Parts: sequence; structure tokens; C-alpha cells
Amino acid sequence: MKIINVSYRLPISLQKENGKVHVSNTAGGLSSAILSYIEKANCELVWTGVANFEPNLWHEIKDKSRVGYELAPIFLGKQLDKHFYQGFSNAVIYPLFTYFPSFVEYKEEYLTAYKTANKLMAEKVISLYKKGDIIWIHDYHFIPLAGLLRKEIGDAKIMFFLHIPFPNYELIKLLPQETQQYLFTNLLAADIVGFHTWEYALHFIETSEKVLGVTQQGFSIYHKNRKVDVGVYPISIDFEKFYQAYDLPDTKITREEILSNYGFKKIIFSVDRLDYTKGVVYRLNAYEQFLEKYPKWQNKVVFILVIVPSREEISKYAERKTMIELAISRINGKLGNYNWTPIIFQYKSLSHSELIALYTACNLILISPVRDGMNLVAKEFVASRKDKQGVLLLSELTGASRELHDAIIFHPLDIHQIATSIEKGLTMKPMEQKTRMESMQKYLARNTVFNWATKIIDEIKGYENTNSIPLDWDKRIQVLHQFSKAKKRLFLLDYDGTLAPFNSNLDLAIPSKEIIAILKALINNPKNEIWIISGRDKIFLEKHFGNLGVNLVAEHGAEIKKGEWKTTILEEDGVWMNDIERIFQEYVELHNDTFIEKKRFGIAWHYRKLGEEKGICSSRELVSILKKYLYNKKLILMDGNKTIEVKHHLANKGDICKTHIIKEDIDFILAIGDAKTDEDMFALLTESHHITIKVGDSYSKANYQLDNTELVKSFLSQLSTAH
Repeated sequence: MKIINVSYRLPISLQKENGKVHVSNTAGGLSSAILSYIEKANCELVWTGVANFEPNLWHEIKDKSRVGYELAPIFLGKQLDKHFYQGFSNAVIYPLFTYFPSFVEYKEEYLTAYKTANKLMAEKVISLYKKGDIIWIHDYHFIPLAGLLRKEIGDAKIMFFLHIPFPNYELIKLLPQETQQYLFTNLLAADIVGFHTWEYALHFIETSEKVLGVTQQGFSIYHKNRKVDVGVYPISIDFEKFYQAYDLPDTKITREEILSNYGFKKIIFSVDRLDYTKGVVYRLNAYEQFLEKYPKWQNKVVFILVIVPSREEISKYAERKTMIELAISRINGKLGNYNWTPIIFQYKSLSHSELIALYTACNLILISPVRDGMNLVAKEFVASRKDKQGVLLLSELTGASRELHDAIIFHPLDIHQIATSIEKGLTMKPMEQKTRMESMQKYLARNTVFNWATKIIDEIKGYENTNSIPLDWDKRIQVLHQFSKAKKRLFLLDYDGTLAPFNSNLDLAIPSKEIIAILKALINNPKNEIWIISGRDKIFLEKHFGNLGVNLVAEHGAEIKKGEWKTTILEEDGVWMNDIERIFQEYVELHNDTFIEKKRFGIAWHYRKLGEEKGICSSRELVSILKKYLYNKKLILMDGNKTIEVKHHLANKGDICKTHIIKEDIDFILAIGDAKTDEDMFALLTESHHITIKVGDSYSKANYQLDNTELVKSFLSQLSTAH
């Protein structure tokens, strides 16, 4: 087994000096995590990404480089890469996902480049793939890649991890609908989709429901014939690396230089990439507010701000740099004097020893992004403080704030709160600093970046997409053989979509003469016991099947007939149904071609005649409303095939089978159904003599799958002639 790791950036960079190509490792939490895992797990790694160097440099050294794993770069060309990376990735997806929709620059040529780059990456991965390999895709540059791969290597194990926030559906709605469907249809071809926090995971599930009309249970999404698990895996750091760096000689020398430069002044430190999500201008304004609100700190504190160059070619980043520089000049000019500069600003990258020295010299680190998937700076700072001192001020809109509870947490737009938090941090007693720091360090020592990588890879290794398999001719023969040997046989048959195809008019979805004849033939065999278990009411079932001698279940189990009809639900409360009917009626008025079906213990809204686009949009909106209404009520929401139903919690096909139908002396059970309500029945039937069949191609717990009602009819016809 090998891991094929896909990210935009490669873990190396190439430079040519004096006629010789030099290979250097690029710093980053992801490369540290993956490479450390490979070393410990002793497995193969192929890392593919977009080269930021010329092909001739690569060809010069690719057979000579010794990095301990295989590199497989793709070369996009400058124009394609620009429209793919700077364009759709960072001028559309990134601002949208980080809650800056006004920064979006949507252009068709950007989307075209994005699709082309993902297609080229898919071709590269397919060329590298061998059966049994794990494919791990990273970040927003390659959202559609899983779907492109799945078309060619259907059985591959594919994991996607998003390193930035995932936003609320209202922001995804800003993308054209065709683009939404392109992204989400392909992303849901992955086996596991991972995020840093539960908030992002919940947003993703809700958005998938509303964009594609998928259903979910727990943290699994069911799309077409696949189950996609949604997981939360907060990325971390190499704790020991940062903890032990405190005592490194270079760190000590640089730290002493910093402390000697600023005498007895308190030091506030911030380091960020040049990125509009980092909230640097708000941070500067809050520092100004702090100095004005607490003038005693003037001349006694210094703010060291380091901005690391990033994506300067993107106009919004260049604008942000200018805004930062203007704010610093204004504050220094307004509050500084000839022997005190309030803000020390550096626009440069830092070496590891410089970074650790600043982490460990400062009294307080100020981290205030307005959106951040995780923020590893906060974790690095905590890990580096071997002296157990220092205070972490952290924005509540970072993923890290969900874990580092002993930080001083604030809202990044509230400059008054930040100013107060700075004062609190600078006056915090050493013992409290120690207590807080030790608590956070214990957490980070237990949850390292290596644990993160191991957990994800172990989960994708163990993933199984246990979907139904087609009931082909060979499988039919096996079932027929098992059926023929049985002495007492039980049939559990759904109606709509199983014995009869869907019809936009409920009254016209009646059983055919062939189905009636097949049921009669089955009933005539004394070994067979037949139950039709439907969501239809007892009036419909009695009308069409009452004289056949079959047993009937109406409204998913609310009423049953074995000889005579009886009700399984004792308590009745019509108030909730009136409330639901009023909600449904609003949607009927919005869409004249939908209708309400009112039953004794349930009520359904049918949108069979509604177009696909309107159907998904309106039904997802209605599901969201009903979830809020049904919270803490003894009612069940059934999100079915072109229907949404609310029913009594005791109306359950699985429960009715267990309590009223299935007996111990039955040695063959056949259950067939097409809807989500039938999954309760399938989940109950797990023995070797239980045969469960899903009608249609959506994901199911059933053993087998048949495409349509015609195949159901032919299969039941075969069984009706067996003895």
C-alpha cells in the first residue's frame, strides 16, 4: 500500500545557483505530519502537486534527489496556473469560504482553468495509482478531484481534507447553481470528507442537502449509491519540536537580543501571512484603543508585528499591505515619541529560530483573524513556552479557539474587548499564566500533528462502502435455491416504487394485473406468508388488496391487518398535524403542482410533478423548517422520494416487523423496498436467511439491489413458480 498525497504546494522547492540545482524542504504542518507518519508507519508515499519551478530544473535532478519518497509534480503553465490558483481558487473559493463575499471575482475563464487543472491532476493521480493505494486530497484547490478519480478508479479509497473554514449555505448560494453542483457532486465521490471543527462539518452537511437534495444520518451523507462519512480532525503541530526549541543555542541568542533591545518594556507579538482574513487592521486599531484607554502603558509596551509576504500578486493582498502600513504610520505618529515607537513592523519571512525567539520573548501574543480554519501559530506559541509563561489572546473565530480554552478569547471585530483583553493579559500573575499554559500544553502534547495524520489514515484504511450489490442472474439462482429449501417463508413488500412504479398522481399508482396475479400465486403456496408494508393509508390498501388474503400494514406500521384491521398506536394528538398542514399548505400555494396527503397518523407533502431544480430547492428549505419545528417532539421526519412526511414516532416499519410480524420459526425472509422508511426494516434483517433488496440506485443497507419495479415483478414471478 502507498499513500498518494495531493496538495497544491509540493513539500520541496528548487533553486539553481552557480549552475547547480538545490533542493530544499518547504516548512509547513502538513508536510511535517505526512512525512513523519510515513517514517513511523513504514509505508510508501507519492506526493503530487503543482510545480513552482520549471520542468527543465526538475528533469535535471529528479533521478538524483533523495528525499525518502516519490515526487510527482504537474506543470500547468503560467496562464493556466494563474487562472486556476489566483483566479478560481483564491479569487472565488477562498474569499467565499472565509466570509468575504465582496472580494469574489467570478469569471468563466477562472472556472474553466479550475476544471482543466483538476482534470490534469486526475490524470496524474490515475497514472500513479495501483489497487489498494490510499488517495489523500488536500484543500480547496482540488474540491472536484475525487469525482474525476472515481469515474476511472471506482474502488479507490479517497479522503478529502479542507484546511480552511467551510461556510454557511447562504454563502455557497452566491455561486451559480451549475458551479455548486459541479463542486459538490464531485466532492461527494470521496469516502471521507474531513474538517477542523464540528461547525464546518455541520455547514457542509447542510449545504450538501440543499445543493444536491442528499440525505444524511448522523455524520454520513448518502449520495446516489455511496455513503460519504464526514469527520472532524483538528490539525495540530509537532509539540516536542517547538517545546525543545526553547533551549536551542540559536533561539537563546536571538531571544536575549530581543529582550536587551526592549529593556523592561512588555512585548506584544503578532505574526501572520499577508491575508485579509487575519484582521490585522482591526488588531492595530485595538492596540491604539488599548494605549488610549490605559495611558499608563505608553512608553512601557511595544508591539512587534511581523507580516509574512503571501500572494502579493493578488490585488486584495497588495491593498491590505498598504492599509496595514498606513495604520502603523498613523498610530506611531500619533502616540509615539523620540524614544518610543509603539509598533515595530517587519514585512519578511522569519527563520525557525527567529520565530521561536519571538514566541518565547514576548509577554503576550495577539492572534485576531476574522476567519481561520485552525491557526497553528496559536498552538506553536503555546508549545514553545517551556518556561510556562506568556499569555495567548485568541480570536473566537479561529478553529484553535475550540481547543485552547485557557487562552483569553475575544471577538476580532470588538476593538474595545481586545483592548481590555490586552490589559488583562499584561497584568496576569505568573502563577495564573503557568496554570493556563500547562493546561494547554498537556492538550497539545496528547494531540499532535502525528496523531492527526494517523487517525485520518487509519479511518480511511478501515472505511467500507457497504452498499447493496446488484441482484444479477447468478445471485438470483442462489436466492431461489435458498427459497426452495425453506419450509416457512415471509415476504415483506413495500408498495409505491416497489410493487408499483411512481406516478405523479397518487390515485393512478395502482397495482397492475400482473402484480395481483403474482401475489395470488404466492399466497396459494402454504409455505408463504405475504405482508404489504406501505406508507399508504388503510383505505387505499383495503381497496386494492383487501380481498387477496395478504396481510397489510398501513402508514408505516400505525395500522395493521391480519384478518381484521387494528391500530398499533394508542394515543392520538391532532394538534401537531394541523400545524404541519399549515406549513405544507404554504408550499402547496407556492407550487400548484404539489399536494398534501393527510393520513390518520401522518401527513405528507408530495412534489412528484415539481422540476428537479425547484424540487431540491423547496424540499431542502422545507426540511430545514420542519427540523426546527420537530425538535423535542415525538414525531419523525421522513425525507423520502419526492415526498416529505411527518409521522408519529411509533409508526416505524422496523418496529412493526419486530413486534407484530417476524416469528422465530420462519426460515426465509424476503424484504423489498425503495424508500428510506424501508431502511428500518433492512437494518433489522441481518441473518443469513434474510434477503433484503433495495429498488433503485441510492445507497442502502439492503443486501441486494434491483433497478426498477419491472425487475421486482420478474423476480417475484420467478419465486411464485417455485415450490
